[in-house]
Amino acid sequence: ATDWAQIVALYLLALGIVLLAGPPDGRPSHARSDEGGTTTIAAPVQGPRGEVVAAVFARGASGRFPADGREAAVAAEIVRAAERIARDLAGS
Repeated sequence: ATDWAQIVALYLLALGIVLLAGPPDGRPSHARSDEGGTTTIAAPVQGPRGEVVAAVFARGASGRFPADGREAAVAAEIVRAAERIARDLAGS
């Protein structure tokens, strides 16, 4: 039987959003969620065929993470880390 509560919960979190994302042309470069007092910023790691195989994320207390005015910089670092992992997986 499908546990719909777990599937729906993934859509509420940035990590789940990038893992459940569609094909590369429709995938966000990163996603952010604020849930239960924490903020998560996540980016997908693409496998050699462009499929999502993992995600890189950072999470912290919503009042402190990310620091004021730093969300774009934090997201960019997370996206760069995901891209480096994808290149390593592709063997380049």
